[in-house]
Amino acid sequence: MSNRKKILVFSDWFVPGFRAGGPIQSLFQMVNHVDHDFFVVTRITDYRSEEPYQNITPRVWTEISSNCKVFYIEEGNLSTSLLKVLQAEIQPDWIYLNSLFSPKFTIFPLRYFNRTNIRSRIIVAPRGMLKSGALSIKSKKKTIFLKLSKWLGWFRNVRWHATSEIEANEIRMHFGDSSSIKVAPVLSAKGESSSEHVDKEVGKVSLVTFSRISSEKGILEAIQYINAIPNEYSVSWEIYGSKNDAPYFEHCLVESKKGNHNISFKGEVSPDQIPSILKQAHFFILATWGENFGHAIAESLINGVPVIISDRTPWRDLEGSRAGWDLPLEQDAFVNKLVYATNMDNESYQIWRKGALDMGLKKTNTPETIRQNKALFE
Repeated sequence: MSNRKKILVFSDWFVPGFRAGGPIQSLFQMVNHVDHDFFVVTRITDYRSEEPYQNITPRVWTEISSNCKVFYIEEGNLSTSLLKVLQAEIQPDWIYLNSLFSPKFTIFPLRYFNRTNIRSRIIVAPRGMLKSGALSIKSKKKTIFLKLSKWLGWFRNVRWHATSEIEANEIRMHFGDSSSIKVAPVLSAKGESSSEHVDKEVGKVSLVTFSRISSEKGILEAIQYINAIPNEYSVSWEIYGSKNDAPYFEHCLVESKKGNHNISFKGEVSPDQIPSILKQAHFFILATWGENFGHAIAESLINGVPVIISDRTPWRDLEGSRAGWDLPLEQDAFVNKLVYATNMDNESYQIWRKGALDMGLKKTNTPETIRQNKALFE
């Protein structure tokens, strides 16, 4: 008898989109690594875009892999099409909601199933949305939502997908100690570590970041840290990511011109371009205020690029593995390690490259991690 389950997924964004970052990648990698059959319902546009994906027919099931079909919906047809999917004869074993606050792709299907006798079980993935940094954005609306949903019991009988014990505790804090929670770490893309990687000269360093240009990602702080590096060193930093917050981006742009190092904003980049960009960088840097996982961190490591990041992510104890540094958000701490990294010669740098690759392979997509993700649906 087959153990394969039918999983009906609701997610605001999915591939080929990439602008929403982590939640898209987290779901996509789960589909890639877990041998169940996934039926994903999503928008036909990317995050903050009105342009539909090319060569995709809306409101039909489109097969994107042997175990995944996707139902793309236009903005004007969301409610009607969602209801059509909910009433269809898929008969899923599980409903998986890839968000916490989404009105259309979490609350709409959640309330629909709560009003019916459908026995499909429901899993909710908060995707880091219960972290203090995430809750501080539009905090009044989110506070009201959390109180209202708890009072109305919308999440009373769901199973929660926590990606770490930290997130499990965040769920208990907001929804009670009796919450049904399964912990399954996030899965990541495969690396493409290559011997073609750029060599390292003493006194020079090339940094890279893949991130939204937003306050919670600590872009401004990182600019200030790099500006504080003495001018005798040569630092080049390329930042790839969307400029969602125009005033914040302008502030970062002004600050980036205050120092003598080369800081450039490169705009958005598709995921398939990331490995080739990483080959030209010595270190990945992210002074983030909090990450639920950090796909860009994982991808840097599994491509053999050491990381210089804050201590607000699950990636810890990096220095002991020669994979990089996880640092407090303090200027002295970051400047000290950035200078150390800049002073590395190529022979030393290759040791850190190997440390990054070893940690990336050790910590991502292990048989146990894949088993835990599959066990979500047991």
